[in-house]
Amino acid sequence: MDKLFTAFGDMKDPRAGGGDSFCDRLNCSFTVYVLAIFSILVTTRVYVGDQVSCWCPSHFTDSHVEYTNKVRERTYV
Repeated sequence: MDKLFTAFGDMKDPRAGGGDSFCDRLNCSFTVYVLAIFSILVTTRVYVGDQVSCWCPSHFTDSHVEYTNKVRERTYV
């Protein structure tokens, strides 16, 4: 358990990445956090905002569009 806490504790230390310049240390320190933030934003849009939206061709009738939406609801939502 101690190894787990020390591994996460090293994430806050910018010198732990072994980079030589400020850019290397910045990249090592913040890349994971930026990726996590963007993944949370994208995931939130899927669960809170619009779900998967289907594009239907213009030659589809209303019944085709309704069928497509029902298949989507049963499969992806």
